[in-house]
Parts: sequence; structure tokens; C-alpha cells
Amino acid sequence: MKHPPVAVHPLLDADVDRVIALVLRSFGAAVTPDCDPAGVDAFHRFAAPAALRARIAEGAIVRVAIVDRQIVGFIEFTAGAPNRPAHISMLFVDPAAQRKTVGRTLLFHAIDACQQRDPAPERMTVKSSPIAVPFYEKHFFQATGEPANENGIIATPMDIALDQVAVWLN
Repeated sequence: MKHPPVAVHPLLDADVDRVIALVLRSFGAAVTPDCDPAGVDAFHRFAAPAALRARIAEGAIVRVAIVDRQIVGFIEFTAGAPNRPAHISMLFVDPAAQRKTVGRTLLFHAIDACQQRDPAPERMTVKSSPIAVPFYEKHFFQATGEPANENGIIATPMDIALDQVAVWLN
């Protein structure tokens, strides 16, 4: 099945509230069942517009996926450094746009951005929700530990060696 093209752009400040609504909608549909109430509250504080803007001011990179002029996905990551891995803080796709290459496109964009750094980080990490583990495994991330409860949210630490993804990224 052919999907519409996905464009990736920097997040505009005017779109922050719309993106956070998408994140919370996706979180509520997919992740909330694995969280206790404290985890839901912690995530809402982490995803708040002011918190996102503060992380951007500190160097977080945020991109949105656009299909048919609509924002359908979001990724927040840090680009890392030679001695510090890149890290995905959030990757969410609108439930109606899932399984249509949006998440993959955002992930590839983040990996490519990290590989373009000079010098590039060696690894990229993520703390994946249980429902997203298969997505990351499909894209060659491997669990580096057991799922753990962090602030009421179950997360599996995962990573990938960035020098090993050049082949499938192109």
C-alpha cells in the first residue's frame, strides 16, 4: 500500500500546543494503560508546553511529521556527542497516522541528523514504552536492560549503534 509522502520540519513555536495535544492523545491511547496515575501525571508535566520549550532552549531537537499539511507526528531528541549517546525523549504519531511510515520517517530523520554531526555520537538510546518496543526492534534497536518503572511509567532501555544503520538508512 502506498502512503502519502511524509515531510519533516522543525517545530514552530506556534505549533507547540497542537503538537502537545497530539502527544497526549497518542500517549492516552497507547501508553496510559501501562502507567499508574503518578506516571500519567509525570508524563503530563514532562510534555507540558513550557517544559518542551525549556528543553528546546537547552538544546533538544524537535521535528514534526506533516502529511497533507497536517501535523501527524513528533520527535524530540538530543544529538549526543562522541562520549554521550544521542537520545530520543519522545516519538509519537497520531493514532490515525500510525503504520503509515510516519514513525519510521521521524526516526530516520533523527538518526541522520545525529550521523551528520562532526564528530557523530556512536549510539542512540531510548526508553521505550512496552507498546513501542516492537517498533524499535524492527528498526534494529536492542534492549539493554529489563523494563523498569520510572516515575510510574514502564520503560525498556534500548539502543542502537549508529555506525551500523548507515546501510538501511539509505
